[in-house]
Amino acid sequence: MVADLVVWHETVRVGHEEAAEKAAGFMAKRAAGGAAADSVPAFMEELTRNFPGVGVKGDRKSFVLVTLGDAPVAKVVPVVRYLAAKHRLACFDVRLRAVVNPPLLRRIDAPELTSAGDLPIEDPSADHIERAVRELDGDFWFVILDFDDDHYVQGGLGERAGAAPGAYMLEVRDGDEHLQTEVADADAVISAFREHAAGETAWRERFSWRPVAVG
Repeated sequence: MVADLVVWHETVRVGHEEAAEKAAGFMAKRAAGGAAADSVPAFMEELTRNFPGVGVKGDRKSFVLVTLGDAPVAKVVPVVRYLAAKHRLACFDVRLRAVVNPPLLRRIDAPELTSAGDLPIEDPSADHIERAVRELDGDFWFVILDFDDDHYVQGGLGERAGAAPGAYMLEVRDGDEHLQTEVADADAVISAFREHAAGETAWRERFSWRPVAVG
């Protein structure tokens, strides 16, 4: 069975690729669920009560396969992720190939990737970053990779970001230092984001920066 989201009881933090393998096993019925947990049927009951049209399968004791069908993705997916976190369950988004770990299993220092068109991805992979940058357009024009409000890198496409048409505005904030530069191509933005996610700072030397104007 193909599912849009896979939710299960997890006792250790899992990465995106490991979560993808587990989710594929659940969907193909190649893998049994883990230990049963009361939180799984509680999650399922609350989800179906809020969205009765959503498809729910799986063993319903240790994992649940959620199929959205005609349900509005932008409305339902955030609720699925919220309810999974509320019930301390892992939630894998099949389209994004991204997992949201239960709150107690998350990395405190993990960066988070947020774009105008999608939900946040904790500790994003190199592929997540590349897709987010390459999918920027006139409507979904910005992407941010942040460790906290004062430490992040941001990329925006075109005039809405203050750049020339087809170019990117790249910004970095490190405490009180807030700088920006215009970048011609997506590859340079992707490299900057990937290196920033890895905790590197040398990438900043490749650009000529100016302070971000305030006000």
